[in-house]
Order: sequence, then structure tokens, then C-alpha cells
Amino acid sequence: MKSLVFSDFDLDFLNEFQNMNNSRDLMLFILNLKDYTLKYIKGMVDFTNRNWLVKRINDYMIYSGKMVRSSFFYIFLLGMVCDLKRYWDQNFWDKVFKLGAIFELAHSATLVHDDILDGAKKRRGKPAVHIKFGIDGALIFGDILIISVLNKSYEVDPLYSKLLMEALENMCFGEVLQYQNKYNVYLEDEEYFEILYLKTGVLFAAISVIAYHLGCRYTTTSFDNDTARVIYDLFSKYGVAFQIVDDVLDYFQDEKILKKDSNNDLLSGRITYPLILLMKDFKNKSRFKNLWLKNPSYFSKVVTTEIRKRKDLLENSIKKSEEFLDLKYLDIISEKIGMKDIFRDSLRFFVNSLVYRNY
Repeated sequence: MKSLVFSDFDLDFLNEFQNMNNSRDLMLFILNLKDYTLKYIKGMVDFTNRNWLVKRINDYMIYSGKMVRSSFFYIFLLGMVCDLKRYWDQNFWDKVFKLGAIFELAHSATLVHDDILDGAKKRRGKPAVHIKFGIDGALIFGDILIISVLNKSYEVDPLYSKLLMEALENMCFGEVLQYQNKYNVYLEDEEYFEILYLKTGVLFAAISVIAYHLGCRYTTTSFDNDTARVIYDLFSKYGVAFQIVDDVLDYFQDEKILKKDSNNDLLSGRITYPLILLMKDFKNKSRFKNLWLKNPSYFSKVVTTEIRKRKDLLENSIKKSEEFLDLKYLDIISEKIGMKDIFRDSLRFFVNSLVYRNY
């Protein structure tokens, strides 16, 4: 496979992870891999000679968000191959960073479209793409990113392109399901978790299976379909937990920290888990729906004020997100795929950070 970014790798730095003996140093190492991921993103979406408008939008994009998905992939994969020093050459790291960039671009593409559907005005601290360049420009750019992601993943392995296509298809159906339930104050817990599973969980799940598959290739271990299914189910739940916390932060965190609109869920008619919990206290929910439809801004202020006063709603939302973590199964899977303790501990830390965070 041809190298995507023609820059020298600092192999001494990159291969240092083998010598680390605590999860703190390993997590700092993973965080430092973001620079390489960003270089690959820039290489993958260089539209300089294609179209001036697409180039302008791409230059405007901020790809350096939390980078949760690529970081997760790096921990998982390196944990499987940490004893195989013979593989850690430029070709190995080229493939690793190419996939990390692909995962981040897939997420960024969905955010461009999500912001249009949600009517969001901000993303990562500045005006959303559709605010800056119009809905048409944002839609087309999001489509271009998705197609680029699928093309680049196919270059690595057709299976990875297939897994990402399935994830993106499910994410679209999640958007449809969410749209069908706008202003639905009667939405039940399980229906809501299905939306989160489709919108967020399936991409985490696809990344985990890709990491497992690639790890098996390097370790010359047989890819086990049953293990892959367990991994898929496990990490899809982590995506649900991550999104529940996003719901909570929308009420309790400041826009300056979130770097996006707070309260936008309610203004756009989206159901969130704290709202579902609040609605359980009322038998006559129709009056809330009528108010929401007639005056979303007023409804948003009333509900936000009430939820912020109810610490039990915050606590129960976090408790529910914790139920999706299943850390005991994470330990079982880590042992089954031969992950060393330091990587297992780092993966546990990473999973916990999906819930215990403030942005």
C-alpha cells in the first residue's frame, strides 16, 4: 500500500510504547499520536487541485476535536501487537494512521450533516459549516468526505470499507428514527437507546472489529467470528454510554467548554435522556408536547431550568450510562485477544473517560 503522507516517521518515538510500564504514560503517548492523525487527515482531504469551494470548506474545518475514535483504535490495536517488534516499520505506522484518520473523517462527515438536521449554529468553537457556506455546500462537502472515507478504507482492506458502509447506513437509519420521534414526549427508554445505538454505537463497534481484524493479521491469529460479535456488541454499548453523557452535558455544561451550542437538542425537538426521566413524573404529557411545538424556546428554558434543579436526573442519567460500560466483559475480551495489562488498564481508563468527562 502506498504511503499516504510523505513525511518521516519518528520510529524511535512511535515504538517507545513497548517500553512503557504504566497506563498514564501510555495514555499520554496515545494523545501525542493526534499530530500524526491530523497530518494524515490533511493528506487524505487535500482538494487543492479539485475544486476551490471544496478546498475552502475543507480549510475551514476543524478536525482536531476530541479524537476519541482514533485514540480508541490505537489503544486496541497496539495492545494486540505490542510484542511484535518486527512489524513496527514505516509501513505499519502508515496503515495505522491512515485508519485513524479515516475514523475521524467518518465522524466529521456525520457532524457536518447532523448540524444541518439539528439547526446547530456552532461546532468546535466557531460557526457550523452550513452557517458559513450554506446548506447546499455543507451537504455536498459531507457527502464528499463520506465517499473519501469509503475509498480510502477500501485501499486498506475491502472488508473495512464494508464495515464502515454498514455503520454509516445504520447511522442514517438512526437519524431517521430520531427525526420520527421529534417532540415525542412519550418516547420509551429502549426506543431511545436504539437511536443512540444506531447514531453513535455502531461506529465504535465497527472500529473495534476493524482493530481486532487487523490485530489478528499481524499476530497471525485466526479471526474468530464469535469473538468479533462479542467485541461489536460490547463497544456499541460504550457508544451509547458516550451519547447519554452528551445529553447530560447539553444541560449542565457551558457552551465555551462544549465548543458547540448547548440546549440545541430541545430547540430542535430532540428527545434526550434527562428529558425522558423528567417526563416520567407526569401523567398528562400532551400539554408538554403542545408547548414544545408552539414555543420551543420557552419550552427549552423551562425544561432546562427544571432539569438543572433536579440533581437526581443528573445522577440517574450517569448511572444509566454506567450500566452500558460492562467493564468485566472488557477484561474478558482483553485477555482473550492477548492484550497486556497496561493496555487493558488504558482501555479501561479510556472507556471510563467516555462517561466521566465534562466536555
